[in-house]
Amino acid sequence: MKKIASTIYWLVVAACGLVLLNYTSYVKPQWIFFGIAAAIGCGICIFKSYKNEDYVAQTLAIPKNNNRNPVYDYLRLVAVLLVIIIHVLNLDLRLAADMAGTGIYNTMNYIRCWSGNCNTFFIMISGALLLVDKDESVFTFYKKRLLRIAIPLVVYYLWYLWQYEKIGVLTWKEITYKILSADVYTDNVPHFWLVYEIVAIYVAVPFLRIMLKNMSYTMLTQLVTITYVLSIFMKFFPNQIGTIIPLSGWCGVAIIGYWYSREESRNLDTLMIVAGVLVSILTYFKIDPNMAYQESMTGLTHYFIITVLAVFAICFKLQKHLKNFYFLRLVSKYSYGILLIHMWVLFFVVKNIIHISSVMYKGVGFILLVIATLLISTVAAYLIENLFIDIFNTVIALFDKKNN
Repeated sequence: MKKIASTIYWLVVAACGLVLLNYTSYVKPQWIFFGIAAAIGCGICIFKSYKNEDYVAQTLAIPKNNNRNPVYDYLRLVAVLLVIIIHVLNLDLRLAADMAGTGIYNTMNYIRCWSGNCNTFFIMISGALLLVDKDESVFTFYKKRLLRIAIPLVVYYLWYLWQYEKIGVLTWKEITYKILSADVYTDNVPHFWLVYEIVAIYVAVPFLRIMLKNMSYTMLTQLVTITYVLSIFMKFFPNQIGTIIPLSGWCGVAIIGYWYSREESRNLDTLMIVAGVLVSILTYFKIDPNMAYQESMTGLTHYFIITVLAVFAICFKLQKHLKNFYFLRLVSKYSYGILLIHMWVLFFVVKNIIHISSVMYKGVGFILLVIATLLISTVAAYLIENLFIDIFNTVIALFDKKNN
């Protein structure tokens, strides 16, 4: 009975995916291509459901037991919400510049600037989860991340190129060069810069693991402190010859995420929460509503690490009381896909459904836009990853099995 139900489920999912594609796509879909791809993806999902009766539940983030620690699920949810918020407000506040100085505008502008924490969140979460020492070779690590990170990056990049009507205009050689060279601004996918930064950190992870494994917690704390202090110094006194601080930048942020995930750091939770609140208050007074958004963000970047650590501290402090609800797990499972697809959802789907601005109805418009973008992005990520990306994962898995 379960096999029949799972077959019907995947057929319905594939059909719904094609229907949604028809109504949401900016350009007319090539139905032969998408029909064949959806059929193959659906067939693979049905086959996996026959082999594993819990497969459908796994894709829907429904575990056999509900005993997992949800701390990182909450942190991923916060990161996803912030990245959606910042892009919703970036668009609307530019269009509402004549409202600058009003209470609703200043509040939205503060929320937008605080949401700049989203990038730091994603990097710190990656560091906390990946830099823990594991018994796996460099090749094994890279192979796993190829499936989880690189393949979705390529698929979603192609999705945007198709929606911007560049597929068919560019040659595959040009497309390949664009993806490999991270030509994200030319291709109007600026949010992909963060994904490329994450990929770069992943390259270093196996080697950082060895370094961190052999480093005491005291020495690790000293590394984090010195690097952070020097980064603040360089913010106020830019080095004219471009000297780079070792382990600074996003790689250093990942190490900070790992450092704070250590059990020894729980002694700092209360202090970090207080520091985060104070920094958030200070940030409010640092924001100049007349200053260009990018300039405001540049002036606030050294605050973000403290505020993100404060949210980490809150989640760790409350971890025994955090409820592990369903939508939290679903968003956490597909957070990477949501990060990649949400800009398309916002500009090509949500804005065509909800014809309101964030500043309308005293902020209710902003809440509606964020919720709609999150829900539709989650559905889109689920469909793309299970019907399309999983095709590549299955082919690679079969190739590995054949070679072994």
